[in-house]
Amino acid sequence: MVLEKTCLEGYKKLGKRVVVLEAIRKQLRYFTGRQLGLMRWWIRNTTTPAGNIVTASPISDLNSVLIASGTVLTAQSKTCGEFLFPMKEFFVAYPMTPLPADSITTKSTIPLRAEGTRNVIKSYKQAKRKANDITIVRAGFRVVLNDNSVMDISLAYGGVVHSPSQLVFTNESRMAPKTVEAKNTMEAFLGKKWFDKTVLEGAMAVLSCLKEWC
Repeated sequence: MVLEKTCLEGYKKLGKRVVVLEAIRKQLRYFTGRQLGLMRWWIRNTTTPAGNIVTASPISDLNSVLIASGTVLTAQSKTCGEFLFPMKEFFVAYPMTPLPADSITTKSTIPLRAEGTRNVIKSYKQAKRKANDITIVRAGFRVVLNDNSVMDISLAYGGVVHSPSQLVFTNESRMAPKTVEAKNTMEAFLGKKWFDKTVLEGAMAVLSCLKEWC
């Protein structure tokens, strides 16, 4: 896959400053059954990262980790010219975005990690099968640590729902309407020690609260 190769080359060149590329690449291994040794050579159609993003699917394999990494989209239209959208503000509801009707996305910019900081980014997918299955819940996490204290954090989830009325029904699945950050949980971590058990338990209590997703 072109995207997988690009992520690998970028990570080899820039290392831990672009750990988001390695997080994306590891998730791509589950596409087309390769993780299970079932390479599907007969799948000929491919999609682009931009197409994956602008569909605004809450169970996209890219959107949650791109939100967590602080990615900014560049778009262009005849009426508005060139303009920017932070990914965390891009998903209004499935399948809606703030893009004008005559616009296209032209670039995705992922910030480089600042020198001397520890930046951890992970991407997770929960599904009924390990590979070749539609996502139930998607998650992208980023934490910036200094002396084990949380200096910055983003916890982005796709597919979460706190009431049946929010579910969007499709031919294949039920899904929550958009990808969101768990802002109250993020606040519970800021300035705290990352490996403190009490801090983790408190943050998990906030995460499981219905108000976090309202």
